[in-house]
Amino acid sequence: MATTIQIKRGTSADPTNLMPGELALRLDTGELFTSDGSNIIKIGGKDLLSTSGIALQARADTFDPADATTYYFGMPGHDSTVDRNRVYIPIAGKITKAYVYWIALGTAGSAEKISVYLRKNNTSDTLLGEWETSDAGKLIAKTGLDISVAAGDYFEIKVVCPTWATNPTQVQINATIYIE
Repeated sequence: MATTIQIKRGTSADPTNLMPGELALRLDTGELFTSDGSNIIKIGGKDLLSTSGIALQARADTFDPADATTYYFGMPGHDSTVDRNRVYIPIAGKITKAYVYWIALGTAGSAEKISVYLRKNNTSDTLLGEWETSDAGKLIAKTGLDISVAAGDYFEIKVVCPTWATNPTQVQINATIYIE
């Protein structure tokens, strides 16, 4: 059985005058009302108008990493000087997941250990993981994090490079963090 939903639009959409199955969209406020007068729409028990978290991304421009050098990246690009590539966090919550992907588009490089950290507010580092492989593509998928953040905090991704037998070239790094 198909259900039809009628949407009334306008700046004077009144949720108290809706018939069952009707929705009202107020164009001036962006509020969407259901026939019971609430301004929340749920499907399968999930509130579609609220978010349970956000994902923020950071990236490093293509570069040739040097031996025994620490890099910091966020937006835009990367630098060997900390606190130049901040990614600001717009909500309070907890960082619960982080994914960092390294791809060497040129030479993959040898298998010495590379350490990757999330650096919050240029004061605290949380180890996300380490790579010790000569694969061109490397992924860190860190879940179960519990890093409290306030709106206005910021982060950078810190990458500590070793002294390689063979240096990687044309490296790109992307990161996504999830805040709940």
